[in-house]
Amino acid sequence: MAPGETRARYAFAGRIDLGTVQPVRLISDIELLISEARDLFWRPSGTAMWTPPDARLWLGSTDAYGDVDLPVSVTDDAPAADPETARWGPWQSFDAADFSGRAFRFRAVLGVESPDYTIGITGLTVTALQAA
Repeated sequence: MAPGETRARYAFAGRIDLGTVQPVRLISDIELLISEARDLFWRPSGTAMWTPPDARLWLGSTDAYGDVDLPVSVTDDAPAADPETARWGPWQSFDAADFSGRAFRFRAVLGVESPDYTIGITGLTVTALQAA
């Protein structure tokens, strides 16, 4: 997120193209870390650069609320030929859901309640399982 912002959007670089229209179950897996935006006492790896005797007073509030919404857009067209002319459906939020289509594109919408905090995505995957 940009400094002072409370929302950000990330578009996945890749898409899932099944080659033919078929039913699938999409399952998302998101790992995230909400941290103080201006925390000068911790390295990005999460280890302390310096731990004062009263470290608990420096760790800030426990009220770091945030969320990641993961929507999908589906098409029955062949997006590899020309992704811009494929007729994509509306964005639909999901954690795990059944869809029918040929190709799927994804984005992540990140948000925090306060600009004092930021979200770091440490893992973000979507798996498509063939429907039985």
